[in-house]
Amino acid sequence: MPYNDPLRRTRTSDPVELASALEEALENGDRRFAQLQPFLVRPPQVVSCVKGGFEIEVVVFARHRNTAFFASLEATQFGVGEMNAFGDIIASDHYTNITMALRAFAGVVGEQP
Repeated sequence: MPYNDPLRRTRTSDPVELASALEEALENGDRRFAQLQPFLVRPPQVVSCVKGGFEIEVVVFARHRNTAFFASLEATQFGVGEMNAFGDIIASDHYTNITMALRAFAGVVGEQP
């Protein structure tokens, strides 16, 4: 029986559907996201994020200290950002590829004690 990959079957430009597919993959224990497991935010949180001078909404799936891994609800992108004391993302990098965002998150987490 073929593996039913929620991210592969999501061929959409709808960022909400993409975030939902990522959440489903995480809930099913997808091995590609094993590095996120210790840092998962349950349930994922919708927060504000500053991008290019504008405020957008993102869904935070993983967090380590003040670093967050997220999916945008307004663009088909993933990102890694710095959260402030109120839980908003105040500085971030955005990626169209989830693999690059995961690498960036793992790199930042590896640098933090």
